[in-house]
Amino acid sequence: MWESGRRSGLRASQAYYFRLIHKFMGKSFDRSQALELLSFILLLAGAALVLLPLAAVFWVSLSPSGVGVKATDLTFANYQEAWRRGNFLLAFLNSTLVAIAVTAFQVVTSALAGYALAR
Repeated sequence: MWESGRRSGLRASQAYYFRLIHKFMGKSFDRSQALELLSFILLLAGAALVLLPLAAVFWVSLSPSGVGVKATDLTFANYQEAWRRGNFLLAFLNSTLVAIAVTAFQVVTSALAGYALAR
């Protein structure tokens, strides 16, 4: 079941949290275990605090009216309209061109610097 500290089929972080939860299901806690559990709960609460408003904004953006949303009324029409009205294709192409140019320049200058530092 356990292979070199990992549960088969799970990523390392999942296996860590599986062991952490399994450890806390024991009968007694020492101070470090209690602090570790508290930090885990606080991190989960913080992640929910950050991600839930983003999920709500995304959910409402899929609504045709922008107010109450039922699961059957979801549509990507708002994104299509914003793409068309905002001329995002031109902005996307400009950003791509700048990114390619900057990356090429950075590769050349890094190669030259690496050559100079290697000597």
